[in-house]
Amino acid sequence: FPVTILVKWKNVNQVLEVAKDLNLKILIIGDGPEMQSLQKISESLSIRVDFLGEISQTEVRKWMQKSRIFVQISSYEGLSFSLLQAMEAGVPCVISDIPGNAQVAQNGKEAIFVELNNKSKLRDSIHEVLVNSELAASLTNNARARISQTFNEEIQFRRIVQELLE
Repeated sequence: FPVTILVKWKNVNQVLEVAKDLNLKILIIGDGPEMQSLQKISESLSIRVDFLGEISQTEVRKWMQKSRIFVQISSYEGLSFSLLQAMEAGVPCVISDIPGNAQVAQNGKEAIFVELNNKSKLRDSIHEVLVNSELAASLTNNARARISQTFNEEIQFRRIVQELLE
């Protein structure tokens, strides 16, 4: 199952800094070389962060469904399974405007895109999604429709079989 690996290019430190500005509680799923650094940053900022580490797919789904927002501002993503999970779970998404994310969602339709290293835009986008229930509902409805039309298991299986037969 997909596990978020905590590495520098995930830019989780920026999310922590914005969480301080907005007084948000953060949940981080995954483990990796940046774990201790992120824990130190969260302590120094005195923000509320739960580090869950690696958890089962069932637990990931449970936590996604309880979340008010999903934020992923990586410098690089291929096909992001965590983004797909968030969209399927109906969690409004604020993500980096990198090519991998643009293959999954459209800016302003299924997610809000943020330029890399633009903490002001990140903060404003997170705030807007959290306070604008109409925007959040629109993002989640569009995201779920995109997942069911484009990324469901049956469609993906057919694509794989078709490519193997060609």
